[in-house]
Amino acid sequence: MSDAQPAAVWPVFPISLAALTAFFLPLAVLPAQARAEGAPPSLAALTSTAFLLGVVAGELGAAAALRRLGCRLAILAGLFAMSLCTALLAAGATPPVWAALGAVRGIGFALVAVAAAAVVAGGARPGRRGGALGWFGLVAGVPAVVALPLGVLLTAHAGPEAGTLVAAGAAACGIPFAFLVPAGGFRNAAPGGLRAVLRQAPALRQAAALALGATASGALIAYAPASVAPSDPALAGTLLLTASVSATVARLPAGWLGDRVGPARLLGPALVVAAVGVALCAGVGWVAPALGAIGIGAGFGVLQTATLHGMSADVPAELAGAVSAVWNLAYDVGLLAGTLVFAVLAALAPSAAVLPGIAAGLAAASVLLIRALRRSEAIAAT
Repeated sequence: MSDAQPAAVWPVFPISLAALTAFFLPLAVLPAQARAEGAPPSLAALTSTAFLLGVVAGELGAAAALRRLGCRLAILAGLFAMSLCTALLAAGATPPVWAALGAVRGIGFALVAVAAAAVVAGGARPGRRGGALGWFGLVAGVPAVVALPLGVLLTAHAGPEAGTLVAAGAAACGIPFAFLVPAGGFRNAAPGGLRAVLRQAPALRQAAALALGATASGALIAYAPASVAPSDPALAGTLLLTASVSATVARLPAGWLGDRVGPARLLGPALVVAAVGVALCAGVGWVAPALGAIGIGAGFGVLQTATLHGMSADVPAELAGAVSAVWNLAYDVGLLAGTLVFAVLAALAPSAAVLPGIAAGLAAASVLLIRALRRSEAIAAT
């Protein structure tokens, strides 16, 4: 943790580990629990949909919440909402109650995620922000790798209620660390911070780069279970696991490189690697898809660290909470776009053409964005 101010920043690492475990575990557990209680597949899926909609809604209001509550209270409120609502879900509920509790859980997670990223970005030592964010990304990536398969195992061997209670307990484990987070944090930020960040062209372009990387990841998340799993479930699981691991591993070196050469220089190569990875995933056999998953994960991991690093450097420190909210929005909107684009194209085109088509669209958008980023660098240098 030498890349960050230890007293201010270190508590958000275990907090993020707790919150993200409580994020990912229910994604594997709650639909199975809803099905076990008699809900049809469409309503079972609502448990995740309502949660993700709550996350997006929470991110839209997170900057204002940080301004009013400060980081400590925002994180405490978010963790408490996640733990309580998840524990209530373990007792069983009707679909409308599932949806309502899921939405509140999502809002709680958004508060924690935005506040934690803002604390790290704002509390890092000058010239070490990339390294601090790299460590933060490495810690945050662990639940994505571990919690989803753990949720499947708990559901299979102990029942879905056990997985739900473990997720509630995980969120509660972060609460003691929240009392160690600075109490203030962005209370002095001016109103309208979200709009102010969106008016910053460099920050907006970097958010667009993150959204493109998230779109590549979202396409793989939709493709593997829908198109690969029916014929080769082992390959589908391998692709998702490989992408998660490579994204997690890539975030730390991306932070170190960003401190040395500047985060903006990493965006172009990362976008290209992610787009090529999407195309390779459509290949036959195991080798090309596995390499594609590595490319998607590595490109997306680099983009996560580099964009938050660059966006935090491009705007005043008092807007760190708003920067974190915009970054999280770009992440989630991109994931959602990837899954939706795949679903639409899969309904209209042969399955073999879907991923190459998405890759071509990502490549074209990436070229335009890279040119815009280079023009910004040239203008800034003059």
